[in-house]
Amino acid sequence: MADAPVPAVRSPVPQPQLLKINRTDPTGGHFSDTSTSKSASLTTAMSDCQKDIIAGRGPISAHKEELRKWRSGGGKMRAEFEASLAGK
Repeated sequence: MADAPVPAVRSPVPQPQLLKINRTDPTGGHFSDTSTSKSASLTTAMSDCQKDIIAGRGPISAHKEELRKWRSGGGKMRAEFEASLAGK
């Protein structure tokens, strides 16, 4: 018995919108001391905060405080990446 043809899957998101969210990370191949040392813990803390809010274990206002912590803990990353991108 022959396999039935597989129907084409249509994306629920229009193609131009998919292109907007599917961008290459401009910092790929560049280095930041702060990113190397703090990115994993900062990302985990932010992700945990977001999961708590979604699950109803934390208030939405907790995101603002976690964002403040992320910026104070990893705020130098942007300047380091900008310097790397500029070739400094």
